[in-house]
Amino acid sequence: MPAVTRLYYVAETGTLDLWVDEPGKEIIAEPLNDNIILKLDQEGNVVGLEIVDLKKLKPEDLEEVPKNISEVLKRVLRDITVKAKELAHTR
Repeated sequence: MPAVTRLYYVAETGTLDLWVDEPGKEIIAEPLNDNIILKLDQEGNVVGLEIVDLKKLKPEDLEEVPKNISEVLKRVLRDITVKAKELAHTR
């Protein structure tokens, strides 16, 4: 499973960028649907993924995402959710 090298979230727009390689390697941005854009390198390997509006993300949006990348995204979102719940119960 690829490691996350960077994760960016812009609260004002709800945009989430997940990078599994260096962002500078992005050559092609390939929209999969209205809410997900794959970032590809020169060889066509996925180096990142952009969710245009995280609040509108639906399970079916992930159907076209390569399995290894969707698994990384799910793991990251799960980890953030767990930590947010922990922090919500502290002062």
